[in-house]
Amino acid sequence: MIAEHAAVTQRSGLRIKQLKARYFRFVDEKKHDDLVALFTPDAKLVTDGIVCKSPQEFATPSRT
Repeated sequence: MIAEHAAVTQRSGLRIKQLKARYFRFVDEKKHDDLVALFTPDAKLVTDGIVCKSPQEFATPSRT
């Protein structure tokens, strides 16, 4: 049971690292549509005190 939990935790950590890598690659490469796809459609994002009501609003070229 403990080994199974450790394996799940390890896989989850790897998936988070991969997601983070995709996020920064899409920002760097200005792939706005791909960036939007990383979030759920109803996501509300707050960064630097700016509230974005949707992933599309967050990923607009003026933000990246």
